[in-house]
Amino acid sequence: MEAAPDNWPRLVAEFRARPLGRHSADLQELLNRFRAEPIHGKPFLYMLEPHRRWALAHFSPEPPLTYTVDSETRFDSIEAAEWAVFRRRWQQRFGFDPAEG
Repeated sequence: MEAAPDNWPRLVAEFRARPLGRHSADLQELLNRFRAEPIHGKPFLYMLEPHRRWALAHFSPEPPLTYTVDSETRFDSIEAAEWAVFRRRWQQRFGFDPAEG
């Protein structure tokens, strides 16, 4: 497991405040690393209703590539949905939930 960046509280606060749109160079680099990780096991957003409702989903950890939609996670805002995915990808990479620090 990789160590979290030294400035992680600032990165988390920045993402939480503005999950969409422009980000600082440090946060954008981190998001690019999250997005470049292998797809197997990766959490992602599944759109239930176009631009209105999302759920958390995960790709299968092993081939063949399938996915599972989490029936417990439903979001009515894209910001809340993006925050949920960010938290899970952070947890996978750094081993702790950034919301619980």
